Amino acid sequence: MRPALQITAAFILLAISGMAQDISPKEADSLSGALNRAIPVKDRISALLQLAEYNVHQRKAGESLLKEAGDYLHEAEQLSSRTPYPWFTEQRLIIQAVLSKVRGDTSDGKSTLQKAIGLLQSTPNKALLGKAYYEMSEFYSGSFLHATMLERIRYLQLAIAAFQQTDHLVELARCYRFMADLHQMLNDNRSAFSEVRTALKYYDQAGYSDKQGAVSLLGRIYYEGGDYQQALKNELLALRIATGSSQDNVSLICQINNNIGYTYLKLDEPEKALQYFQNALTIAELEKDTATVYLLAANVVDAYIGMNAPAKAVRLFRDIIRRNPQPVSLIYEGGDYGISHTWLKIYIALGQYEKARVYCDYLIKQAANPNINLYTLTLYYQLIAKFYTRTGDHEKARYYLNKDKELVTSLRSFSGMAHNYRLWFSLDSADGKYQEAIADLINENVAKDSILDETKSRQIAQLEIEFETEKKENQISLLNQKAMLEETRLKQANVMRNVTIGGILLSLIIAGLLYRQSSLRKKYNVLTTHKNELLQDLLQEKEWLLKEVHHRVKNNLHTVMGLLRSQARFLEDDALKAIEASEHRIYTMSLIHQRLYQSDNIGDIDTRIYLKELTGYLSESFGAPSNIRLRVMVDDVKLKLPQAIPLGLIINEAITNAFKYAFPDKRNGQIMLELRMDGEYIKTTIADDGIGMPSVDIARPSQSLGLSLMRGLTGDLEGDIRFENNAGTRITVTFPFA
Repeated sequence: MRPALQITAAFILLAISGMAQDISPKEADSLSGALNRAIPVKDRISALLQLAEYNVHQRKAGESLLKEAGDYLHEAEQLSSRTPYPWFTEQRLIIQAVLSKVRGDTSDGKSTLQKAIGLLQSTPNKALLGKAYYEMSEFYSGSFLHATMLERIRYLQLAIAAFQQTDHLVELARCYRFMADLHQMLNDNRSAFSEVRTALKYYDQAGYSDKQGAVSLLGRIYYEGGDYQQALKNELLALRIATGSSQDNVSLICQINNNIGYTYLKLDEPEKALQYFQNALTIAELEKDTATVYLLAANVVDAYIGMNAPAKAVRLFRDIIRRNPQPVSLIYEGGDYGISHTWLKIYIALGQYEKARVYCDYLIKQAANPNINLYTLTLYYQLIAKFYTRTGDHEKARYYLNKDKELVTSLRSFSGMAHNYRLWFSLDSADGKYQEAIADLINENVAKDSILDETKSRQIAQLEIEFETEKKENQISLLNQKAMLEETRLKQANVMRNVTIGGILLSLIIAGLLYRQSSLRKKYNVLTTHKNELLQDLLQEKEWLLKEVHHRVKNNLHTVMGLLRSQARFLEDDALKAIEASEHRIYTMSLIHQRLYQSDNIGDIDTRIYLKELTGYLSESFGAPSNIRLRVMVDDVKLKLPQAIPLGLIINEAITNAFKYAFPDKRNGQIMLELRMDGEYIKTTIADDGIGMPSVDIARPSQSLGLSLMRGLTGDLEGDIRFENNAGTRITVTFPFA
C-alpha cells in the first residue's frame, strides 16, 4: 500500500507478528486450576511449561505476568531435576529466551536461543527445532531495515525446513505467512503472493479457521498489484474472520480496517474509506497507541481531502492533537509519524501556502535521512513538488518530480509512476505546455495499464504452477497404477501354481481392481469438477476485465474533461459555452461507464440511479439555483448501453436548455423529468413551466446544435420526438424498449 499505508503497516500495525501460543485463554485457565490439585509430576511439568509460554506470548504481557512465567519455569526446573521430562532443557531455554526478549534483554535472549538451537540441531525433534528458529526470527521483527528483514527471512526459511519434516501444519503456515509479509515489504510481491497462498493451503489442510492475518496479507498484495476488487474481497473476509474469532485480534482488526479504507480510496469511494479509517482510529485510541493514532489520523485526513472537505480534516487533526500527546521520538525510517506531511496536505488543500511552507521545509530536511523508507520518500517528493507547483516555483517542482520519477522507476512502483505523471500534467498545464501535458496523461494511463498487466501475469504464473503440480501428481498416480498392474500379473502367475490358493487370490485381485476402478472414477470426477471451477474462475475474470474496460473508458472521458477545463480558462463567450456544453455531454457518457463498472450486472444500466446522478450533476453545474425546482420520476427500468447513452444525451440537452433559457431574470419555476414504461415502449418527458421556446418545425432541421442532436439521437433509438409549447416547453421522446 503505497505510500501512507505502507508506513502504518511497516512501523506499527505489523509489530503484532508473534506466533500464537498453542493454548487458548480457556485452556490456560483450566491448566491453572489443575495446578491447584494433585496431578502426576510429568503432567504438572507440562502444565507449567505451557503456562509459562502462554504468558510470555501475551500481547500486553505486564511485569506480573512475566514474573509468573519465571516462577512457572523455576518450579518446572526443580521438578524435572527429580523426575526426568523429555526435551525439558530445550523447551525451557526457548521460553527463557522469549522472556528475556520481552523484558528488553535481547542479547541474553539471542544467546539463550542459540544454545537451544545447538542442542536441537542433531536431534530428531524437528518440531522443537522449527519453533526455536521461528523465535530467533522474532528477535529481528522490530526493525525494518533491508538487511534486518533479510536476516529474519533466513531464520524463517530454517524454521520452514524443520517444520516440513513434521505434521505441524499450523506452525508451517504461520512461517510462510510472515515470510510473505517480509517479501511484500521488500517489494517482492511475486514471492509474497506464492508464499501467502502456500500458507492458506496449510491452514486449510490443518482445518485451522483463524487465518485472518494471511487473508488480509493476500488482500494487501492484490492492492499492490492494482486489483482493488480482489483486495477488498479478501480484506472484508479477513475482518469477518477476525471479529468472529476468540483470539486477541485487536491490533489486527485495526490494521484490516485501515487496509479496507485505503482500498476504498483507490476505488474513488472516500465516504466508505472514512468509515473504516475511523473504526481503526477508534481502536488505536482505546489501546492508547499514540504512534498508530497519528498514522491513522493522516489516513482520515486523506479521506476528507478526497471528499473535498479540508475544513473537516483540520478540525479532526486538531482534535487528535488535543486528545493525544504527540510522539516525541521519530520513526527511524519515516520521520514524525506523518504529522508534518499531513499538515502539508491540509494547507495545500486549503490554499494556505504560507502555513504549508513550514512543513514543506521540514519534509525537505527529512528527505535527506539516509534510513528513510523509500515509499515514504516518494510521498515526500510528490507533496513537495505539489506545493511548489501551487506556489508557482516551477523550477523546484520539476527538480523534485524528477527525483520522484527516478525513485518510483527504480522501485517498479507503477502506482507511484501513475501519480508522478499526474503531477507532471498539473505542472506542464500550469506552464502552458499542453502537448507535454497530453503526453503526461497518456503515460499515466500506460502506468495504470502496467499495474493490471503485472497482476494478470502473476495470476497466470500461479495458475501455471498449480497446473504443473496437478500434472505431476497425475503422472505419479499413473505410475502407481502401472506398478499395481505388474503386481497383479505376478499374482496371477502364482494362482496357476496353486488352484485353491490361486482362486482366493484371484477373487481378492478382482475385488481390488474393482475398488481401484471406482477410486479412479471418483478421482476423474474430482478432476472434472476442478476444471469446471477453473472455467468458472476464467469467466469471472473475463467479466472483471470487461468492467475494467468500462472503468478505463470512464477515466479517459474524465481526462478529456480535464483538458476541456484547461482550455476553457483561455476562452470566453460562445467558445466557452461550447466547451462547457461539450463537458456536460462527455460527463453524461462517463456516468454510464461508471455505473457499468460499479454494477454487478455489467450489461444493464439502472435508469433511476443513473438519471438521479445525471440531473444532480447538471443542477450543481448551474450552481443549484434556488429558484428552480427539479423533479425526477423514473420507473424501475434497466437499459442496455446502446439505448442508455443516446437517452442520457437527449436528457442532458433538454435539461441544460431549460436551466439556461426557461427562467430569465431568476423567475421561479420547475423542471420535470419523467420516464415511464408504456407497453413495449419507453416514454420520456422533459418539461418546464418557463417562458417556452421558439416554434419548432419538426420536418425541417433546426439551426440549434442541441435540437439537431436530439433529433439525431432519437433516430438512433428508432423512436419519435415531439416538441410542445404550452405554459412552458415539453419534449417527449418515445422509443421501443430493447
